[in-house]
Amino acid sequence: MMKKCVGVQEIYDARALRIIVDDMGGKREAAAIAACYRLLPAVHRLWRPVWGETDDYIANPKVDIVTLASYNLYLLAVILFEYKDKC
Repeated sequence: MMKKCVGVQEIYDARALRIIVDDMGGKREAAAIAACYRLLPAVHRLWRPVWGETDDYIANPKVDIVTLASYNLYLLAVILFEYKDKC
């Protein structure tokens, strides 16, 4: 927090929910991708998304700079509870 000069209310990754969808070695890639996108409305019903804290690496695969392997994921920050500053 001090290194990035942000307060507690700006820490979005203290906890994480990861939903891993097996694409069966690429045999069911389309079904796995569809499953990921189908889960988004359920997440939105449970928690409020944080504006600007979404990265879609399914549509735009991310490349690991060390291994040069690409991987797909969807990152979405949500508000689990409202933070009230005591100051």
